[in-house]
Order: sequence, then structure tokens, then C-alpha cells
Amino acid sequence: MEPGDPEDYDPLAPNTWPDATIVVRGGEGKEKWLARVLDEDGSWSVQSDPDASWEDLVAAIPQAFVRTTTLNAVRASGGWLVWSHHGPGDYHCDLFGLTPAAFDAILGPATRNPRQP
Repeated sequence: MEPGDPEDYDPLAPNTWPDATIVVRGGEGKEKWLARVLDEDGSWSVQSDPDASWEDLVAAIPQAFVRTTTLNAVRASGGWLVWSHHGPGDYHCDLFGLTPAAFDAILGPATRNPRQP
């Protein structure tokens, strides 16, 4: 099994997930905010799962805005995910290995979270 193979992956091992897997971070935070979070937590909290849609992922995010990237972009920038789901409907992962600037650069623009008022 090769990382990024869309046909054969272990749902508990993000290093085997397909490259097209969506990764969503809650909030509008840009580089300065991302740096603060990294300093406090040592990683970033994201929502990701190879079998989840964007709508599924954002449903688990309390912030009014979200920013999105792909697992391919995370990997290409030197980052990785650690699976930390806590139960059904929870797509939580921790993202490691990127600088705040690199993470900010691969995240798309903030979009309104349709699950929040």
C-alpha cells in the first residue's frame, strides 16, 4: 500500500489515506493566529477522513468560518496527520510538521461554515 493510493487504505492510519482526502481547519486564522495555536498546542486541530464529505467535516466544526486544503497539499509541504477521532461522526486529527507560514499557504480562503449561524 502506497500513501495516496485511492483504492487501498487503512481508515485508522492517515499516512495511507488518499491524496484527495479533504482537510478542514475551523476559523479564519491566518499565519499569526496559526503560530499562536502551534505555540500553545504543538499541533493544529483539523477535521479529516477519507470517507467524509466537506459537509460532514464542517458539521463537526463550531467556528463560523473554515479553511480547506487536501492531504496531498499537507504531504507536499512536509506535514502529516495523526488520527484522533473520538467516536462516530468525529473526524478529528492533529496536523504536525508544518510551519505556520506553510500551513497558511496551503489553506484556501475562509468560507462560511454552512452548519453555523
